[in-house]
Amino acid sequence: MLKDNLEMAPFRHTSPGEGVKDYPGLSVEGVEAAKTKKAAEFLDFLEGAEKGTVLYVGAASENPRTISTIKAIGEGVKELIKEQDIQDIMVINWKDFEGIKEDSPEKVRMGKRIAEIVNENPDKKILVDLPLVALRYLSFGQWSGAYYDKLVEKTGSKDNYDNAKCWLETGGKPIDGIHGPDPVEVAKDQIRVVKVMEDIAKHYGVEKRPMVYAPADHSWHMAALAVYLANKGKIDKEGIQNIAKEPVREAEMMNIKIEGGQGTLIYNGKEYPIDPKLIEEVYSE
Repeated sequence: MLKDNLEMAPFRHTSPGEGVKDYPGLSVEGVEAAKTKKAAEFLDFLEGAEKGTVLYVGAASENPRTISTIKAIGEGVKELIKEQDIQDIMVINWKDFEGIKEDSPEKVRMGKRIAEIVNENPDKKILVDLPLVALRYLSFGQWSGAYYDKLVEKTGSKDNYDNAKCWLETGGKPIDGIHGPDPVEVAKDQIRVVKVMEDIAKHYGVEKRPMVYAPADHSWHMAALAVYLANKGKIDKEGIQNIAKEPVREAEMMNIKIEGGQGTLIYNGKEYPIDPKLIEEVYSE
């Protein structure tokens, strides 16, 4: 069941590349942008949030650059808080739990400890910058290099987002017999991921705080979600043109808020009304 109040803020990973040991999948420039400009934007978000807000960056795709973006932003926010001597905001991130392996039973205790820290600081705004689980978007596994190659052949374009729009417009239907993921299911998957994040927060007893759920994502997926919500559950050419003509910027947040029976979406700087029932339907599956 969907709560009366829900806020989610999916955000795009930063610039991909290689060569940064602690941040696989990101370029040097991508790490720098995440730790400075994007960290400042996340800090601004928290400074403008209600007292006691928890910004839970708790999910990522299996692509390393999404997890690395989470790590870099968290470290950047931590550094800014220290530099500016900000007393009412704190960060809980991966460096607070170094040495705990992915398959370690200590991960359960880690979740409990995060909840304890959150509950011990009721008046502080907290960035929990640590996916307890590397959540897999359910439709992500349907992507393949072969399908992407077919999109490139179809569009004749080397522009990544031209190919994204082709995928959205065609609905992932087969190209020369090769299927892509259904954009509507990809949109719904992002809502399902937020529900799992909310369930984790409930499990550890922190959901009574003002919560914002922020999974790290990819521009194609975020475009699918934006069009789905702002275009009354449809992803079509007109909706793409009106809502997702341009890709979301690197590490940019979108904001989805349900409050008092009304819904709004902010995507690429524009605000759209949305029907909360579209999220309720996914929550009720």
